[in-house]
Amino acid sequence: MDRALQEPILKELGIEKDGPQVAELRKLADARAKDLQDSIRDHTPVDAASLPELGAKLQARFDPELKKVLTPEQYTRLRQIIWQMPGANRLDDPDLVKALDVKPEQREKLDALTVEIFGKQVAILNPNRGRGPADADAPKKMAELNVEWSKKINEILSTAQQEKLAELKGKPFDASLLQSQPTGGGPGRPGQKSEEKKQ
Repeated sequence: MDRALQEPILKELGIEKDGPQVAELRKLADARAKDLQDSIRDHTPVDAASLPELGAKLQARFDPELKKVLTPEQYTRLRQIIWQMPGANRLDDPDLVKALDVKPEQREKLDALTVEIFGKQVAILNPNRGRGPADADAPKKMAELNVEWSKKINEILSTAQQEKLAELKGKPFDASLLQSQPTGGGPGRPGQKSEEKKQ
């Protein structure tokens, strides 16, 4: 839902940024954020292994509501865009797993890869456990890590699955348009500009 509220994605979906769909998307984004906070609190401590399960539960709860707000075409395109995002590399979306016919042994490898990458992300974003300065090269290192992630994903998937995944992602979306874009999902949400928090 947060992704759907970013201006480049609204434009791609043909949604007016002040239209009624945006108000409904904001409500869903706020409700999902609250559920996520509650789920994290209930699953303390949260580790990479628990993220796919939490994500699947939230998706099962909110996807039906999202389908009511968006047209079928908008929903499909939103999913395509989300599947193109670097964070989607872990392939924990139940619809994607089903469409690719991911085998149990592949799922184990994908989950192990998620834990490995998650650890590397934490090391990049939180060097010295927050006791030192932030890594100035963090964005570059994160981009390199996403390339590594995609490469390792392809080593786990069969050629047929890789081709199916490329087909499911649809036409390429320029993810660079989303950098520094506010989500508008509610006060205090990550990526939101300070002026928007006051509204």
